Amino acid sequence: MLLRFIVRLQCVWWLPYRSLVKRLREIDAVSDEQYERLYSIDERDLDGEYGRMGKAINKEVFVKLNTATNNIGTSPKDIEIIIRNFEDGIIDEDKFINTLNLFNKKPDDFGYKFEVSDEDIDEFEEFFNEEG
Repeated sequence: MLLRFIVRLQCVWWLPYRSLVKRLREIDAVSDEQYERLYSIDERDLDGEYGRMGKAINKEVFVKLNTATNNIGTSPKDIEIIIRNFEDGIIDEDKFINTLNLFNKKPDDFGYKFEVSDEDIDEFEEFFNEEG
């Protein structure tokens, strides 16, 4: 009965299973023992008890919510904030490159080209070629 309730909540409100279970524990709607049992369920196992119940209640929504997509992305608005932070000097080149890399993006994708100056290359080579 509790699992069916969680499935309904998940499908109606499009909420992650584990977030629902945590919230139920926070508001004392489930005991510690129930929480442990619920949290140990693999919600992505579509052939398990929870998966079968979810597919029976609302297959389309349930499968969307509980299938790993392996997509890494963010909204264009968020990417624009990252770019603006770089342009405003809030983040440096390294942070800009690393942050974009989290979303499989490169500065090149947005028209930025970073080149290492000859002076920096010379300094780099000098540093590593010193005998010490």
